[in-house]
Amino acid sequence: MVGIMLSVVLVWSSWLSYQENPTTLILTKSVDRMCVVPAITLCPKTPYKEDVVKELLLKTTVKETSNLPSETPDNMLYSPKKYKGLGLYKASWEAFLQFVNVCKLLAKTNNIYVSNTRDFTNEIQASLDKLGLANIDSSDQINVSSLRTLLRDKEFDSWCTLPQKGKGVILYKEYTPGNKWLSKPNGLTSSEWKGATKMTANVCPVRALPGRSQNGTHCRHCQSEKETLAHILGACPHGELLWNSRHHKIRSLLASALRGKKLPSRGGGPWFDHKWMYKAH
Repeated sequence: MVGIMLSVVLVWSSWLSYQENPTTLILTKSVDRMCVVPAITLCPKTPYKEDVVKELLLKTTVKETSNLPSETPDNMLYSPKKYKGLGLYKASWEAFLQFVNVCKLLAKTNNIYVSNTRDFTNEIQASLDKLGLANIDSSDQINVSSLRTLLRDKEFDSWCTLPQKGKGVILYKEYTPGNKWLSKPNGLTSSEWKGATKMTANVCPVRALPGRSQNGTHCRHCQSEKETLAHILGACPHGELLWNSRHHKIRSLLASALRGKKLPSRGGGPWFDHKWMYKAH
């Protein structure tokens, strides 16, 4: 009993003395080791927003399972799949989108009691304002799917404006069929898909990205210019054999595919009959 009382007094006095650091302290008088001290935190009535927590959990889970760095732009996660985004649902959107959907369904019932007690037009417009779509008239024939598409396009535009991780992202709009591999990785291994996704988000561990290296931003092999993804894939002499081999392989695949096609002639022969394409060196 005496030991219990002594422990209570010791913990209480330590807690009063070290209120600035209520989780861990060193007790030098009795034992020279780290000791965890209990602390009480007073939470507000609404300690968190449920949609924010769900959104954070979803983002964290996707990045962990996909082996993506934590600094992967969130805009990429919510951008359209046709623009190399992952097309995830955003919890902060869905609350207002589903409210708009409910209001539209209730308005179609033509119930006099509901229509006299609710102003669906203003309620829908208020939700659109919260979503950042104030320029859309609530009286128009809108649906949740089209609104979600607009929000995804806005996320893509925000992704394009990022100073580092948004470089070149606008080019994903030029040929959208080439972006299908991200959602349908046919023929790609798991490691290849993860590596390509990192390249898409510009979060590969290259020295040119801020915070990636303490030894400067120049290439670790040739030291001729900054170590960017473009430099590694197409300019660094250290990987010249690899990217030449990649080029020849793609050229051979294109030549093999074109040989079997009946294409219009040019100058007496097939238009693809060039030594760099038709013949394999």
